[in-house]
Amino acid sequence: MRVYIAATTSQLADLASAKVCSFAEYLAPDQFEFPIETTEEEREDLVAQLAADDSAELNQGKSRIVIAADLNENQLTADKFQLNLDQIAAFLIGEEMAWYAPEEIKYELPRLVVS
Repeated sequence: MRVYIAATTSQLADLASAKVCSFAEYLAPDQFEFPIETTEEEREDLVAQLAADDSAELNQGKSRIVIAADLNENQLTADKFQLNLDQIAAFLIGEEMAWYAPEEIKYELPRLVVS
């Protein structure tokens, strides 16, 4: 199932270097009720925005990082789950939620990691 995960810059760095990172929470369109006329794409966009708001809070307003990933059934029901780079569909980054493929993220890290 496609989920959206609010991430910190340190989690992003872990994923880029170790190719795996632990997470405890995710958001998915199935967790929310939408008006019937809302398309699947609109649902996913809205949930990604909620995850971006959560990420901004986690990063003290300095970064908005969302991971769009496909979790398996075991990960969906676990209290905490390991996410590996192969499960990631995209990274959505910044105020504009710019889309980055997993293999591109190492080039974005220097810009995102703030002291």
